[in-house]
Amino acid sequence: MIVARRVYLLLTAFIALGVAVTGLVGLLAFAARRVLDSVMPLAGQITWEDARGEVAQASAQALVGIIVWGFHLRLAWRLAARGERAAEERTSLLRKLYLYAVLLVGALIALVNGIDLVGNTIALGIGDAAGRVTPVSLIDPLALLGVVAILWLYHLRVIRKDRMVIEEAAAGATLRRWYLYGFSFVALMFAATAATALLETIWESVTVPLASTVMEPVAQTFAIARAAATLGVGIAGWAISWRAARAWLDRTQAADPETSSVLRKVYLYLVLGVGATVTVWNAGRALDALLRATLRQAVGTADWASLTPRLSEALPLAIAFGLMWLYHGRVVRREAALAREHDEQAAIRLQYGYLVSLIGGVAFGVGAAGSLAALLDVLIQPGQSTEAEIDRLSTHLTIFIVGLPLWANQWRHLQREAVTLRGGSPVVRRVYLFIALGASVLTLLFSGVFALYLAIRGALGDPWSNANTTDILLAGCSAAVASLFLAYHLGVLRRDYARQSDTSGAVQERIQAVAFVRAVRPDDLRQWTRRLERSGGAVRVVPLDAARLAALEDQVPGAAEGPGAA
Repeated sequence: MIVARRVYLLLTAFIALGVAVTGLVGLLAFAARRVLDSVMPLAGQITWEDARGEVAQASAQALVGIIVWGFHLRLAWRLAARGERAAEERTSLLRKLYLYAVLLVGALIALVNGIDLVGNTIALGIGDAAGRVTPVSLIDPLALLGVVAILWLYHLRVIRKDRMVIEEAAAGATLRRWYLYGFSFVALMFAATAATALLETIWESVTVPLASTVMEPVAQTFAIARAAATLGVGIAGWAISWRAARAWLDRTQAADPETSSVLRKVYLYLVLGVGATVTVWNAGRALDALLRATLRQAVGTADWASLTPRLSEALPLAIAFGLMWLYHGRVVRREAALAREHDEQAAIRLQYGYLVSLIGGVAFGVGAAGSLAALLDVLIQPGQSTEAEIDRLSTHLTIFIVGLPLWANQWRHLQREAVTLRGGSPVVRRVYLFIALGASVLTLLFSGVFALYLAIRGALGDPWSNANTTDILLAGCSAAVASLFLAYHLGVLRRDYARQSDTSGAVQERIQAVAFVRAVRPDDLRQWTRRLERSGGAVRVVPLDAARLAALEDQVPGAAEGPGAA
């Protein structure tokens, strides 16, 4: 009954708050337009007669919305003010969901309208000959920002009062993290996209002659102003939320410390994944364009005029998202050095690392096989070096150059961790190794089948062509690279198994103490485990049933006789 009551009160309050905001913004915008019209009459301004419907609708929305929102919110807050259920009410999941939903929606509205406000202000400052931006353009975003700011600060005050009574933990802390990291990610993507547009516009203004510029100079100026506004507001929004998240990270004695947050790791590795993908892809595009132009120059068919447009698309993306990637990579390394990871956090990091290694390894292998085949083709059939062959060589060289450091860098760290046996041999590592082995074997299989197919066709009298030579070179090079991959990863797998067998007999020596703990709630057990880990020990929690208890008794004689083992 209490849960249904909370759902009704808070959901109704949330919807009514949206109606009230719409009405208040409409009234403020109309009043501001009237004041502005009295100071500087503007063409096309609506008259009082035309605005009656607008004012009536906005007034009704504001009045009814505020009454319904205030009434339902007062009822929802009443139990949290006093009484036996005050602590339970302040920590309820639905109350936290309402508060953080309002903060998140308000922050997103502020982000979008802040961009509009700053962009229009810059446009007015530099002058708009086309009349696309006027002082009226500032009214709507300014009114919305004012209303949302007041309501956002009110709900933030409620959250802080709740934290003073009882500290956030479990579901409440999780919702706070969804709000902080969700908004941080959105603001960061706004900033990175705007930085890309700004760099691209500046690049084109420098490299493309003014007479041949696709965009008019005035439009180009406003595009730069708009991108600068988005970049500035996006960075400001991200910096504020990221600083708040950093402040929570420094609170190591909190009931639910940020160092154990899985969502923080999800955010960090999501940003790293996006940054790495966009950066590597576009760096490859730029490198491919440079290699293609250079190789064509060697045979006298260079087309340097097409290089600039290709670079203008790829380089801004690589620079903007590359900076984002580098910064968050530093954050991950710094936090990994300061704190011990929990199992869930380590799993996310390892999944990211092995996924990047897999992508880099595939790119490295494909690029190596294709580059070697293309080079041999040029040496064996020098008269067949066409633009298509040069482009093929350029593409595979690019894939090889990009894939090799991507795989090698990640794999070096993963190998070092595997050798030191941090966390044992995780499942994701074995999945990666068996995928690598399977891909190598399948490549050998299909390469062998294709080469044999060509040989049988030749033996049956089919004329041998230059295309057949190209194909069999590619099959042979693919098989050679796959054989090296197979041998290497098979050796890694064997060493992993050898280390595991060597360390399996040392389990008894590594166990310092065994404690049997019963907890009513899983959160209590996790908090107890974190306190032990902060004291400097390595703790592993294993849920016990009868079979596991018997196995533990075999490894550690007398363990089942300890206190609380019954």
